[in-house]
Amino acid sequence: MSRIIKSTFLYSLIIFVTLLTVETGLRIYDVVSGDIIFDDLKKYAVNKLGNRAHPYLQYTASKLLRGSVHHIEPDIKFETTTNAHGFRTHEFYPKLPGKVRILLLGDSFFYGYNANDNETIQGVLEKRFHTDVSKDVEVFSLGVASYSSVRYAALARIYFEYLKPDIVVVAPDQSDFGEDVRRKDDYILDADGYPFVLKQFAKLVGLQSGDTEIAFTHEREMVLKDVSDSWKILVRAGSSLVNRAWEFQRGLKSKKNDAADYENLSIIKYEKLLDAYGPDISKSPYQNLWGNIIPYDLPTALEAYKGTYTNLEYVQLKTREVNADLFLSSYPYSWMVQLNQAMAYQANHYKIQIDFRGNRVHPNLMDNFSKRLGVPHLNSYPVFERDGGDNWGNWDPHFNARGYALYANYLFDQIKARVEEKLNLAQADNG
Repeated sequence: MSRIIKSTFLYSLIIFVTLLTVETGLRIYDVVSGDIIFDDLKKYAVNKLGNRAHPYLQYTASKLLRGSVHHIEPDIKFETTTNAHGFRTHEFYPKLPGKVRILLLGDSFFYGYNANDNETIQGVLEKRFHTDVSKDVEVFSLGVASYSSVRYAALARIYFEYLKPDIVVVAPDQSDFGEDVRRKDDYILDADGYPFVLKQFAKLVGLQSGDTEIAFTHEREMVLKDVSDSWKILVRAGSSLVNRAWEFQRGLKSKKNDAADYENLSIIKYEKLLDAYGPDISKSPYQNLWGNIIPYDLPTALEAYKGTYTNLEYVQLKTREVNADLFLSSYPYSWMVQLNQAMAYQANHYKIQIDFRGNRVHPNLMDNFSKRLGVPHLNSYPVFERDGGDNWGNWDPHFNARGYALYANYLFDQIKARVEEKLNLAQADNG
């Protein structure tokens, strides 16, 4: 009996020492590589998750994030850096004389899901300006996941006067319009009818602790979650070995999803939905589509999304106050121009294949808004149609590095002449 006990103890000791050695090696690697912050694991783990409460914007991305983290792709990490305000961009500072500043407003595409810092729209666009025009051109991005035009109006009110942009590019994607409808009662309006302050202002002021996570349901409703005592976070932060095991099983799950039988998916064509349901295809059975896709024809959309136009009107007002130029822009989801992209996303989230290549309500809506505001519309749909390459993620609807570069270079071509004019004026004024 004593021999069995000794053998059990010896094998247990060997297993323990082996696991401890592996854990120590992985922990050293994580510290050296920057994947963890040695002196504050819990804070780092919490800040890697979710969004932070904000009394005017409702939330921002995690603040002062430095590291390699997941976005949506479950088995890939991306180098991600955010500033003290919770934006994936430069730290905010007053504009120096002789500089020209471009400000980008958008949602998760402009935050840069599915890309490293240098592969985001901001990263590519600024590098292009530095290479082909001047290093005196700065590009800032205020993009955050699930932001919409009501948030862009709030950003204009908070940051334009301080950041003093010369060029402002606002790019509402298709999800923005429905989000604006759902958020129309979130704000107290100013005397001119523009969004002023959140009705939940006082509550959100009290939720700015690092232990509060802002999450969203599938209906994009805000959910507040206290993550300070989450055992999963504590265990993953406390053990590099456990964290890798968690990521490994997550990767296996994604690969299983990627292996779905796409060939047998039903194909939903935009034209057939129009024939069956008329100008409001949200009446169709495919209710899980309409969070990301405009479900109306153009006249119905113009009526439904008056609030979005009002928000953009306010952005234009604040742009004029700082003597900047405003550009509106649009870009497509993969299923608006190609059928062979993001199929895993469609299979896992919609269980159908979407063919909306005949749907141009989004850019036509932006055309209408641009003309009414008297500003240019930078419509990149034709660019992606002509390119026909692999420009979206394998598991989510966001661009990959190639797609971000294609879009950023398109923006560069469209605004380059105006930026050069602004730069000449700025440097002439600087003597």
